[in-house]
Amino acid sequence: MSRLGGLVIGYRLFFLILALSSFAYAVSMTTSYQGYLEDAVGEPLSSTVDMSFA
Repeated sequence: MSRLGGLVIGYRLFFLILALSSFAYAVSMTTSYQGYLEDAVGEPLSSTVDMSFA
C-alpha cells in the first residue's frame, strides 16, 4: 500500500469516528410522562388523549 493510500484510509477512519461520535450527543425527541388524568367531574379518564406542552 502506498503512503498516499494509507493517508486516505486514515482520513476516512478519522471522519467516520467523528461522525459516529456525534450520535452520542443526540437529544431524544420523545419524553416519557406518567400522570393521572381526570375529567371535569373528577372521574379518571380511561381513553387515549392528545397532549401538548408549551
